[in-house]
Amino acid sequence: MDPAGALWIADSDHNRVLRFSPDRVAPFLRVTSKLPRSTSKSKLKIRGSALDSNVVTAVRYRLGGGAFKPATGTNF
Repeated sequence: MDPAGALWIADSDHNRVLRFSPDRVAPFLRVTSKLPRSTSKSKLKIRGSALDSNVVTAVRYRLGGGAFKPATGTNF
């Protein structure tokens, strides 16, 4: 990696060097459903959309400071 955050990879099979620029645009998440301040339900449906300058391939969530978990029922 260089100081600007780009990743450089030597591709000796094709006699070239590849440069991958860092993604500097943060993804955008828009929640469209009304959310309760608290709940005791074991499931909660949240509607919204996720956008990125690249392709969105996964949506994850976390509760409080817990571990990130994959969201189910997502469409790509």
